[in-house]
Amino acid sequence: MAREATYYLGRVVKFGALNDVELVAALREPATLQRGEFRYTVTQYESHRDETGAVYHAGRLAKFRPLGEVGVVDPEWHAERTENILNLREAVSSFVFLPEFSAVAYQHVWNQIERDRFRSIWSTLIEAKYDGLFRSCEIDPITDIRVFIRRIAALTSIRKLDARVHPPNPLFGPAWESLRRYLRDRRLKEIVVRETASQGEGIQSGIVDVARATISFRHRSRRYLRSDSHAGPNRGFGG
Repeated sequence: MAREATYYLGRVVKFGALNDVELVAALREPATLQRGEFRYTVTQYESHRDETGAVYHAGRLAKFRPLGEVGVVDPEWHAERTENILNLREAVSSFVFLPEFSAVAYQHVWNQIERDRFRSIWSTLIEAKYDGLFRSCEIDPITDIRVFIRRIAALTSIRKLDARVHPPNPLFGPAWESLRRYLRDRRLKEIVVRETASQGEGIQSGIVDVARATISFRHRSRRYLRSDSHAGPNRGFGG
């Protein structure tokens, strides 16, 4: 019987000397982490390539007890007893890592491996693989772009900008083409931008206008699609 599951999408931000090859190695041959009475590790690791040639890596974050107890029934004596089980599995959260996009999709397991717990444990397991030596990562949640645009459009001024770009973060599209070329031509691994406005003034930026124009464009697009859906099947763009 099929069961529904909730998955979240996050962006993997790498720090220090960590690269995709080392990150994948930490999933393929993982460390084991102790947190309270439970331990965590990666199981069922698999690497795949789709029809387009893109590579992705699947696995499960396993939560288990080093020594667990289960109840068993002895039908011959009509009795019950408790048996100790080594490495008793408590819960698992399936995930898929896509190096091309520095993205990971992961399962939210209620009351066991919830969203924040997965992000923390998964990142710590990667770091533990290399004993924390100049290699670490974080999973940043990907928020709703519509909410972000609305918040930007509501700004009256910007007093401080603080940003860090790790290719391929952000997920480069046409709007980021000039930045992508800059990174490539300069052979850069990372860009850090930090700007602070003069006292009592705002940073001269067109980001608010771009956000408002994006909202306006989205509204016009939705109106067009609604009107087009009522035009009937014969409406087209040419004879």
